[in-house]
Amino acid sequence: MRKLVVALSLTLVFSLGVIAGETLEPDGWGWQKIARVRQMGYVEGFLDGEELGSRITTPAFEHLCEVEESTRTPPIRDCILRRLWGNTLAGTDEGKTLDTIVRFYASPQNLPVHWGHAVIISQAMVSGVALSEKDLEVVRKEDATPPKPMSEKELQDLLGRTPKK
Repeated sequence: MRKLVVALSLTLVFSLGVIAGETLEPDGWGWQKIARVRQMGYVEGFLDGEELGSRITTPAFEHLCEVEESTRTPPIRDCILRRLWGNTLAGTDEGKTLDTIVRFYASPQNLPVHWGHAVIISQAMVSGVALSEKDLEVVRKEDATPPKPMSEKELQDLLGRTPKK
């Protein structure tokens, strides 16, 4: 009986947290609700994971961004972010990156941007990489739009174009 009461109590506490909106969305509104120490932890973890992940996944999706940017309609957010990431200086200061993210999210139009994308954009800004308002608009718009499920054909097309090892 005691275990049942404890289980129900924990379930109730968890449910109240979810109902009260304690779950954070990974956007500017959520970013502003977490402590600076957690923000820095996210930046450090993201950068470590991005470095490792780019070694593994970049070759598989390279063909998607090979089209000349001026002829690509509309510009693809991931290609923009990939270009920014590729031009960012290695070893860019994480503290400056965090300060730049805070300033980035201070502009209301940037609030829909996903945390990971804000890290990439901020790292590029700290590195002095040119960033156009057009590119920012693409990122803002795509991050504010809920993802569309991929059809089976789209998935097969994507997988069929990956380089064979």
